[in-house]
Amino acid sequence: MIGVAARTAIAVAQTERSLASGVARAAMRCRWPIYTQSEPGMVRTVLLGGTRVLIVQLDEGPGMALGLISRLRGHISPVLCVAVDQVGGVQREISARQAGAAAYIDGVGESEEIERIAKSLEEACAAREAVRVGTRVA
Repeated sequence: MIGVAARTAIAVAQTERSLASGVARAAMRCRWPIYTQSEPGMVRTVLLGGTRVLIVQLDEGPGMALGLISRLRGHISPVLCVAVDQVGGVQREISARQAGAAAYIDGVGESEEIERIAKSLEEACAAREAVRVGTRVA
């Protein structure tokens, strides 16, 4: 789904494979938009859509997803990424954290855990933004 229909603070980036069940349930329940990582213009859509937190699904070969996390971290308005990894493992978490993931969930993450982490990061983002805007005005 590419195109900015509505501004949303939290979104999901899936690989070419289907979403993990916990991520899919959380996205449906919370009505988060789902983007395909390899689709042209996806990064632009995320940035223009006002996304503060992006749930990024990692697959067996996580190179594309880690590149996406790294690109979003380096942007002038960084997007916090939650890496959800179906494979799991310490080395994969290290790679995700080095790419810039704000949180990492290995194995099949439960939808409630994914929602809680995403909403917590979004609230922290909103608070940080309010402080930044507040300091400009003062």
